[in-house]
Parts: sequence; C-alpha cells; structure tokens
Amino acid sequence: MKSMLELIVKESEKKEAHIKLQEEKITRLTIKLEKRPTRSLAKSSETEVEERAFVQSEASDEEVHSK
Repeated sequence: MKSMLELIVKESEKKEAHIKLQEEKITRLTIKLEKRPTRSLAKSSETEVEERAFVQSEASDEEVHSK
C-alpha cells in the first residue's frame, strides 16, 4: 500500500513538472504572438500602400491609352 502511494506521488510530481514546463512554453509563445501583430500590421500597411500605388499607376496608364 505504501509503495503504491509513493508511486502515485512520484507520478504526480512528474506530471506537475511537465505541466509547469508547458505553462512556461505557453507563456513564451504568447509573448511572441503579442509582439508579432505589430510587425504584421506594419508589413500589411506597407503592402497596402504598394497595392494602392500599383492600382493608381494602372489607372493612369489606362487613361493615357484611352485618350
């Protein structure tokens, strides 16, 4: 009976240690994700500006060709 309890305690300690590592990993990944959108937004706004410039240049090209 006592050995069974010791085994359960050891398994519980291992599981708790594993859970703690997972929580730390989740925390690190969450921090990375929180930092990431700032860069993504900057990139997407740059892309949006480039797309607008491309569309405007196409429109002006069409106007030149239609005249």
